[in-house]
Amino acid sequence: MRAAERLEGLYGSWQVPYGEVFRLQRHANYPDAALAPFSDELPSLPQVGVRGPLGVVFTVYHTPPSAERKRQYAVVGASYMAVYEFRKDGVRAMSYLHFGQRARPESPHFFDQAELLSQRRFKPAWFDWDEVLAHTVASYHPGEEGGS
Repeated sequence: MRAAERLEGLYGSWQVPYGEVFRLQRHANYPDAALAPFSDELPSLPQVGVRGPLGVVFTVYHTPPSAERKRQYAVVGASYMAVYEFRKDGVRAMSYLHFGQRARPESPHFFDQAELLSQRRFKPAWFDWDEVLAHTVASYHPGEEGGS
């Protein structure tokens, strides 16, 4: 009963969509998730994962409830998911990174895959080397600047 009462107090009803409470919000350069400035006022996306002991494939752990926020934000969990279909005519692969490919906030790939997770979708992934080369947008060698 306490959970229903808490939801009614925060959201006006106990019938709140999971993704309204549990959210994805990305902040750069915070080595300790406890220091990240999560805020209900900043953009965020619905989260689909739950804690690992519940036996689901999308594992994620959230910030604890807070007096400053109604929502809880993902801080750790599965960071990469992929599915592969092995067919007679080759391999079909799909994947996503929990937030995005890059750690720099100015990159268009900083938070670009979070929406896929929020919508329970994957993006095409390239399995064969020829596919990788055909879809390469930028490349670099370690120690050099590059990539986006």
